[in-house]
Amino acid sequence: MNVSAFLPCLLALIILVHLTCNRTQEEERERYAMAEAEQFKAWQKVLGVKKRLANAARRRSLIELRAALDLAGQVRGHNLCVHLKKKKKKKKRVHG
Repeated sequence: MNVSAFLPCLLALIILVHLTCNRTQEEERERYAMAEAEQFKAWQKVLGVKKRLANAARRRSLIELRAALDLAGQVRGHNLCVHLKKKKKKKKRVHG
């Protein structure tokens, strides 16, 4: 049996395995990056919810403080919540 006849086939097989291995590593890195991006997106969503809850709690506490100071006859109580008025959301302009 002539071994030199199998060398090109063996070489082609080695190259194919090497390319497949590199492609697999690249796909694995891509999958990892996508999973990391999804995790970051979920974390940003959680942070947004926490921020809204914290702002709402702060707003309620200042309203309570204003009511307590008003009941006690303090004049400053009104000034505490001037900035608490809800901001109107701006309408997004659609360029068409």
